[in-house]
Amino acid sequence: MQFIPCTMPTVLALLTVMVAGLFPGLAAAQPTVEDMLPRLGGYEWTLDPARFKDPGPDTDLTLMAIVKDTKQPNYIRFRALELLRLYPTDRVADFLESTLATAPVSSFVRRALESHATAFAKTRTARVERLAGDLLSHNDPNVRIQAAQILRSLKTSTAEALYRQRLEKVPESWEREQWQQESSR
Repeated sequence: MQFIPCTMPTVLALLTVMVAGLFPGLAAAQPTVEDMLPRLGGYEWTLDPARFKDPGPDTDLTLMAIVKDTKQPNYIRFRALELLRLYPTDRVADFLESTLATAPVSSFVRRALESHATAFAKTRTARVERLAGDLLSHNDPNVRIQAAQILRSLKTSTAEALYRQRLEKVPESWEREQWQQESSR
């Protein structure tokens, strides 16, 4: 056996790589709310997936905590809702659906619906159809318009049937026109 001389930093680096390989859970920790808040701030913030690439495991849990934290300003909570679309898991789907059901204001409903539709339109189409279909009777016309546009964007027979069925019952012509606009998604 041949001995290879190594410096202490080299040994520590090798041990770190070995531990990370053997115990991947130890390699990265769930980001804290304090870790995420600076990424959600800023006057000209835009949803940039590259800024949120691999911030750590269970990042969705941290974002959910921010959404639920009523001490945070709404714009921070809205941005956390938007970011959840980057984590298309059952846990996120359930959270967004729960948020839709209990949202205190229409602006939360609209953002949760948009994130849900963006994340799950291709993989959980039936869930998106059901949620958007239910929201066609929401008391806020902006929510109804968004739900209609999402249904149209799905391009499925079920979504089309839900859309057509409700479109005929929309009393206001301006709202009917908005329903027929293409979604910005």
